[in-house]
Amino acid sequence: MSIKRDRSYLQEGWVIANHILVSFHVAFISSVLAIPDTATTREAVLQFIFLSPETIISALFTYMVFHAAIALHEMGHFLEAARLRALSDSIQETVEERLAGTFRERLPYLLHLFIRIPYGRATGIKREGLNFYPDAPYNLAVAAAGPRASLRVARAVLPVAVILLTVGLTQDITFILNLGRLLLGLGVVTGLDFLLADPGKYREFQRREKRASDAVASLPDATSWAGMAASVKQRIIERSMQEATHPRLGTVRAPWQFRNCGMGGVHTEKEYPESNISMQEAMFLILGAVDSQEAQEMTVRLQNRLKEILEKAEGCRVMGIGLEGGLAPYIDRGEYELPELRLWVMMKETIEQCGYRPGVDVAIALDPALSELEIAYRKEFDVPDSIGMYLFWRDHSKKVMDRDAILAIYEQAILEYDIPILSIEDGFSEDDYEGWHKLLDKLGDRLLVIGDDLVTTNDRTIEMAADKGLINSVLVKANQIGSLYETLLAVLVTLGKDLNLIVSHRSKSPNDDMEAHIALATNALGLKAGGGANTERLVKYQAVTTQMERVMEEDVREPELLDFAMVERLRAREEPTNAGIPTVGVDVRFALPGSKPENRVRLSFHGATPLGTSSGTGEAVHLIDEAFEKAEYLEAVERHSQLLVEVEPGVYSFDPKVTRAQIKATGDDALQELFKRTERYNGKGCLNAVDHVHEFAAPLFEDKNVAEWGLFDIDRALLKLELSTAQRRGKLKVDADAETEINVMQRKQNLGMNAILSISLAMARGVAHVRGQELYEFLREEMLVIIERLARSQGVNIDGSLFEDYIAALKEVNKKLEAQNLPLYEALRKVTGIYHESDEPDGDKKTTPQAPSPEMSVTTTTDCDFTVSEREYITALNQQLVETYLNDGNGESAAETGKKTLRQYLQTMTHLGLRHKMFGIANHRIFKARNTLVVPYETGGNMMVYLLGTDTEKLVKQIRLPHGTLVTDAIVQEYASLHGDVIDLEREIYHLHVEDMPTIQVARLRDLARLLRRLNNCGSRHEAVYLLRFLVARLCSSSYRGMPGAKNLKPEITRVRLELAEFMNGPFAERLRLPTSILVRSISGLVSQPKLIDEVWQDTIDLAEVHVRGSAITNEIRRSTHHAMGKHTLKLSRAYLQWLETGEAEFPDPDREIPGPADEKARAQEGVAALVKHIISNLEQLLGSSQIAMRVAEWRDSYANELVRCESTNTLEEELESLITKGIHANNQWVYQHRIRSLVSKLRDGAWSTQASEPFEASLKDMQHSLPGDAGFAAGKVESDARAAVNNFCTRIRHDHQDELFAALDELLELYETGQQLAAFERSCSLRRELESMAGSGVFFTQRYLLHQLDCILEELGFFALRHVASDYAEHGLKLGECLHIVHLCAGNLDRDGLFSRELWDLSAMLVNPARSPSELLDVLQQIQRNYHRLVHRVSNAYEVMAEHLGYGAGEMRAVLANFQRTMHDLNSLVHFSDLARTYIAENLDLIAEMGADNVGEDPWDFVHLSHRSDIKYRVENRDAVSLQARYGGKGSGLIYIAYLGIPTRDGFIIPTVLPRMNLQNVEQQRFEREVLQHVRCLEKDIANNEGTHLSLGDPAAPLLLAVRGGSVFSMPGMLATMVFVGMTDEVAEALAQDDDWYAWDAYRRFLVSFSSAVWGLDLEALDLVEIAKRRHGVSLKTSLSGVAMREVVEASKEAIREAGHGEQLEQILNDAELQLQTALHAVHDSWDRGRACQYRAIKKLSEGWHTAAIVQQMASGNRTNRQELQPGIDEMSISLTGVIPNTRMQTTGFREFTGDVKFSACGDDLVGGTTAAKSFESVQRLHSLAPMLERQLNHVSARLRRFLGSDAEIEFTVDRGVLSVLQARSAQMNLQFSHRSFKDPGTACGHGIGISGGAFRGLVAFNEKDVKQLNTVVAEREDEVDGVLLVLENPVPDEIPLILSVGGLLAARGGSTSHAAVCVHGIEDRPYSAVLGAPELRVEADKATLVDQDGKPQHIIKMGDVISIHGQTGEVFVGSQEIISIRTDEKAE
Repeated sequence: MSIKRDRSYLQEGWVIANHILVSFHVAFISSVLAIPDTATTREAVLQFIFLSPETIISALFTYMVFHAAIALHEMGHFLEAARLRALSDSIQETVEERLAGTFRERLPYLLHLFIRIPYGRATGIKREGLNFYPDAPYNLAVAAAGPRASLRVARAVLPVAVILLTVGLTQDITFILNLGRLLLGLGVVTGLDFLLADPGKYREFQRREKRASDAVASLPDATSWAGMAASVKQRIIERSMQEATHPRLGTVRAPWQFRNCGMGGVHTEKEYPESNISMQEAMFLILGAVDSQEAQEMTVRLQNRLKEILEKAEGCRVMGIGLEGGLAPYIDRGEYELPELRLWVMMKETIEQCGYRPGVDVAIALDPALSELEIAYRKEFDVPDSIGMYLFWRDHSKKVMDRDAILAIYEQAILEYDIPILSIEDGFSEDDYEGWHKLLDKLGDRLLVIGDDLVTTNDRTIEMAADKGLINSVLVKANQIGSLYETLLAVLVTLGKDLNLIVSHRSKSPNDDMEAHIALATNALGLKAGGGANTERLVKYQAVTTQMERVMEEDVREPELLDFAMVERLRAREEPTNAGIPTVGVDVRFALPGSKPENRVRLSFHGATPLGTSSGTGEAVHLIDEAFEKAEYLEAVERHSQLLVEVEPGVYSFDPKVTRAQIKATGDDALQELFKRTERYNGKGCLNAVDHVHEFAAPLFEDKNVAEWGLFDIDRALLKLELSTAQRRGKLKVDADAETEINVMQRKQNLGMNAILSISLAMARGVAHVRGQELYEFLREEMLVIIERLARSQGVNIDGSLFEDYIAALKEVNKKLEAQNLPLYEALRKVTGIYHESDEPDGDKKTTPQAPSPEMSVTTTTDCDFTVSEREYITALNQQLVETYLNDGNGESAAETGKKTLRQYLQTMTHLGLRHKMFGIANHRIFKARNTLVVPYETGGNMMVYLLGTDTEKLVKQIRLPHGTLVTDAIVQEYASLHGDVIDLEREIYHLHVEDMPTIQVARLRDLARLLRRLNNCGSRHEAVYLLRFLVARLCSSSYRGMPGAKNLKPEITRVRLELAEFMNGPFAERLRLPTSILVRSISGLVSQPKLIDEVWQDTIDLAEVHVRGSAITNEIRRSTHHAMGKHTLKLSRAYLQWLETGEAEFPDPDREIPGPADEKARAQEGVAALVKHIISNLEQLLGSSQIAMRVAEWRDSYANELVRCESTNTLEEELESLITKGIHANNQWVYQHRIRSLVSKLRDGAWSTQASEPFEASLKDMQHSLPGDAGFAAGKVESDARAAVNNFCTRIRHDHQDELFAALDELLELYETGQQLAAFERSCSLRRELESMAGSGVFFTQRYLLHQLDCILEELGFFALRHVASDYAEHGLKLGECLHIVHLCAGNLDRDGLFSRELWDLSAMLVNPARSPSELLDVLQQIQRNYHRLVHRVSNAYEVMAEHLGYGAGEMRAVLANFQRTMHDLNSLVHFSDLARTYIAENLDLIAEMGADNVGEDPWDFVHLSHRSDIKYRVENRDAVSLQARYGGKGSGLIYIAYLGIPTRDGFIIPTVLPRMNLQNVEQQRFEREVLQHVRCLEKDIANNEGTHLSLGDPAAPLLLAVRGGSVFSMPGMLATMVFVGMTDEVAEALAQDDDWYAWDAYRRFLVSFSSAVWGLDLEALDLVEIAKRRHGVSLKTSLSGVAMREVVEASKEAIREAGHGEQLEQILNDAELQLQTALHAVHDSWDRGRACQYRAIKKLSEGWHTAAIVQQMASGNRTNRQELQPGIDEMSISLTGVIPNTRMQTTGFREFTGDVKFSACGDDLVGGTTAAKSFESVQRLHSLAPMLERQLNHVSARLRRFLGSDAEIEFTVDRGVLSVLQARSAQMNLQFSHRSFKDPGTACGHGIGISGGAFRGLVAFNEKDVKQLNTVVAEREDEVDGVLLVLENPVPDEIPLILSVGGLLAARGGSTSHAAVCVHGIEDRPYSAVLGAPELRVEADKATLVDQDGKPQHIIKMGDVISIHGQTGEVFVGSQEIISIRTDEKAE
């Protein structure tokens, strides 16, 4: 406080006084530096300082320092004020002239100032006492300049002073010393001056400017305004700031706000003549606000900042605030052509510096009012008929421009200066039609081109301007036409002509909100009502807020038509406006019925009219007292005509030369009173108009019952009064034509517009109130009645009850009239009779509109297998593609139409994908050539190429291609015979640059609604995924809990709910079901009562993560609450509370639940015990049944209401009552028709059954045959029919969509409440399945959302039911069969949860059908655990890696994931009950009977064919508990799923596992072989049907080559036999060689290698025959060998087989392809019992009871010769390769990219066998450049499999001459055992391979099983230097896998990341394992290994027992033992 008191003195000259004091102190104290050496005593020193010549020097220094400090400080202020032109006008020009020259010329003036300022004698700097200030208005920039000048002086002189003092003292130079003293004084004083005098102003200025620059820096990079203006314009046309649905009147839109910020022209000419702005207004168009309150805050911020920018800009200043709330500036135009242009640039800077995005959050609107500039030109140059020439008369230069120059200014502003101008009003004068034409042509597609003076709210002139193509928008001002009804006619012409509507105020306005109500009534695009300061402006914006809140909060009521409402009194008076000039204010008093007849309620209503400063020539007359009518003052005019001037016929004013004395001399009191009246307000008073109200209008209305009046009645009476007054005054002949009469009524110069409009407004408010309506409701209803009558007269139907339906009908009427060359305005005048009685009164016979009927589908016949519905989808998509890419969106922005097209494409793919898997546009690429689009559709190998024109759709090519063909751009364009530019939809849909995504804020409900709206407009799947993840993370964070806690959120909640309902009906909800479920759960909590389960979960997270972190007890409370909530949870919580309170408690599990330090600390923390009590209370409720029952009941009410809710938000019953009471009983045709339309809309908008819709539709049509008031209208019968129709319809739709569902809910709740928990869970599962079929595409708008909401409730009910079951198990023991059944049911629910995992479903099915042995059950349960973790990892990993993007630290991310994962009820229950079952089986293994061996429960001869799609579909979709994985093995079921998903693979069949399990291949060998051959014949037919190729096993002319593979139920990589190219013979090879000899003999070689290994156990690869051939022919790559060389390898292989003793068998199989196949199948089945397979199962602890399936599949030959050079641009339709994708990698963006290897001209065993050098592999990422279409296909295949299987998928694929085949898919192994170990300073590595898994590992080298056994005995002795045994191999072949699994690390010379060995290593879960493969420096022999250098020279010889160190992440290899360091990555700073 003391500081503040001290600083207060600064305002009174205290600083100046201290300047003197400090100057004195510095001068005299510094004199000690000059004391001579002789002064050694105190007296001598004091004498030297004060009584010597030094005293004079010090005094001089004091004066000089003080003078200079004051002068420099004040010069800072003064010069800044001069630079900014902020000095007073009297001196500004003089000062500018003095400062305009060179420095030499300025110097005398500056010295003059320097000398005179301290004496107060400098011109422009005033002095009062000790205070100085420049002669300028206050300006912060000027105020900051003085301290800044002082600071600069101090910084400049203090260092110099120190140097001078140092030199002076050391060198004893008196002059230098004294100069240093002088500068020291100046520096100290100016420094203190800066610190004490106005430092706050300087710092405030600096802070202000820094805030602005920071705001600019924070904005994202903006695109050019010219490029985005059209899309922004379209956005504001289609949307509004705020929307709500009125129950009667449809959508009500809050208009965008045009906020005045800069004013000029005639609006500021009188108040601020110094302003040099000639154009009238510049406005901020607020686009980023969601309501008027936010718009107000933005406006104030913008206007304040604009003022600051103007004040600190050179040559600019703010003169004041204009009438409309904008700034009135003076702006030196500087380098700009006009000061206005510089103002617009400053406005853009303002937007940016306030942190808003120009054109996105805030745009700029202009009102140049160029009519005034044209008038100025005419006056200046005396050319009264000039058009198109404009004078900027306010600027000193008085610049003249023609229309072209003006247009160039607009274009320059937009194109060159990038100013976000979105609207130009009155951009040319009202007569300059050519200028308007040019403006609309040049900029009309980007801007609102608004007519004001051009149209003057006149229906005729609006239509003229529209027809001439002058404008695209209209400004409506009610006072321009003078009555509300005529205003509505002008609005209707505007909307009928499809023009945009902006409602405007006037510059002189009373406190009246009329404009707001007109804007709301008409759904105006904009409201222009002034700036952010003036009250008379703010009341208009506030009225919008108030009325929108009423609608959103459903605070609206049905109008009540009273029988009696008497006008008792109508009075007028002058009412002041903000300008001081009065207008007419009218009060009308109504008498309404009271509680008794004699007691009346009296209410008054007010209306006051605004008036304008400038006006168009066609405006109605604002009557002022300056002129008066002769007819009213006849005697005075005739007696004193010499004193008067006739200004127009019959209208007089006093001669300007007449004085008051002359008037007084006449002695005529009446004349004197009249003269006095004309002098008031300089003639601008309006007492004459007030008199007209009292004399003429009041008698017309008083004592009238207006209860049944409408707006027409009010304004028609006023217009007739205007007409009769004109006739009475002789200004209109009785026989005048109709047009003349209309002109009189529109002009209103007799009664005055200000009188008529004020009466119209007051009366309208009164009548609206009588009806229980707001003014805007009254006006809206009147509009709809007019449209109703107009449409009826023109035979146009209104197809609904929404406001948009009426406007659509209005536009349709306009089209019909235009076709007949008839004007719309005349039709409106005629049908309303507002000016003359209608020719067709209401009672006459009318054309009865027909109720709309649903659109009929048009059936198109095609050769394609598409249904009518699917064909319509394709046609609609084609039309949308044409609209977007040929028609440029038909006026919409490219971005918006592009998104719409993408969404329609996604919906089309989803719809057609139900029957046609993988349907889509080939590669998602279309082509544009001239005016034609080429669109190639593809599904399952069928391709259809369309040519689309603007109006044409032609199928030009339909062809069958092999499924999986890599379609290239070239082949598509060849099919179309047309070449064009590529339009790549793939990038739009599936690619997203996250770094370019704008910041997402979800702090408020409005943010949530905005984000949902963005999702609903989104066309990119990746963008939708990103946004949903972001949203889910926010909803799962603790900060979300406060979002619903604010007040007044009902409107936002409603908006969020509607946006969510729309999202549920879109293309992403079903696809992204998990985040959608979380979305629905979270948002449902906002629109219903809070959910206790959510509260408990969040409370336990807070307890464990925030309050008592590190406690085992609180962690267990949280864990069990989330995963196993039950009695145990409640018991534990109660025990913990007891311990917190007493320090003692009996915990359920005392061995684990032991209080620790964290718990001790928690006892002392306030609030912990209360939180636990709250958790206990909620648990007690949750474990009962009331909570769920309450939520179900709440949902039922909501659903029942939504089912019968109409678009008006009323229910069907409410619409019926309104129809009867307000329509039939009140005899109101419009209400009757309006309500029928609402009922028709309900019928149209729902997918109702024909039993419901047809009778209802027929009844509604019958009800429209006659209307209330028509002759023959039978009110009683119609009422009865209406009641019957609505009631029957309600009954039927409830029967169809509600009754059965509600009965099922009752049944379910009864089970739950009566304790039948398992039955309740089972019923909830079946009911959830039923909901899926009920939802469909949604019968009514919100149904999908509501059913999804119910699904979430049922999931929670099931969760609680299972918690009770688990508690029963804990108390009474587990029931194994029941427990396994629960696991299966939970797995079946996962697809409803968005967690579908076919693998988990298959595993769970194994538990229940057939019965399994205990060991088999344990295998399954163990695998369920693994798959559970994979699934959780898949869905949560995206959020973990996105933590940085989401802005979360480690702790917050943990809480988010905890909240996220606890919603996975079924998954958590599945793993919990599988845990219970596994524990039970393990503990009771001996008590459980072996059931599996004799009860296989499957048909052993049930072979399945992959191309039999209907059979595949049935098997996969059958809900019976049949595990395809158990039946056909993991590999076989994977192929079935590949075929089911439409993923390309090769035809084949699968022999089930049960067959070899029963040994039928041997027991019934003949049948087996016969069955096999039958299925081979079937396979041959399938290939012929599907590919058109007739292949046959063993036929050299068309050989069918097969792959025969084994596949166990659980993955055994490389353990089971695989044989490729089965069917190969010498003849077949010779035939194949005719086309590709290298391929033929390589295929033969591969057959021999695989067959020998599987059948005879002969390893041909060990002979290295290929390597020998390569060395012999001098090549490094196998593909470089010739066909002849490969044949040599084949012959060598045969010879080796013969030498091994298999020559006879070889000859047999080479001559009998069928024998090959039979032998191969026996080998597959026999491989199950081979040693390596048995050893593998033993290591993996797998039961022996499983067996292998056998897969027989057509070969996909990736080893064909690639005849093209492998480089970008190769023809993908001819390439051959093989590849493996072992897994995908999550990027930090949250999206996946796959990893893996490919090898061209190779087969799968090259990659997975481990026998090929890794250096020959290509990274799969290279496909992006080499084979981009293949990469796309693989991306989609990978994603499709991942979603279906439930976890990341390992994929093996082959491309055979451009045809992709996916040959295997299984869950990818997760390497969860990463070792956080590395080497400390290891030095240079001796080798470098591929890091496969683990971290740093030091191992004793072993080469074989014998070595491993020997070394295992010594590992423990050497634990300080080694970590285990390291197996070193040349080829990690499948036979070695058991040995590999038995050690701790692996190092191999060959193999890669996709080999079987790598897969097995990844599958090790119980211990760390390090592996490095593909080390090129390694050479391995039988008992030693060598590490060589780059030249192949040996560097290290390695023997058994040596130590090698490897790093499983980096791939480094070191000789010897390296020091290990541990890396802690799990502890991250939060």
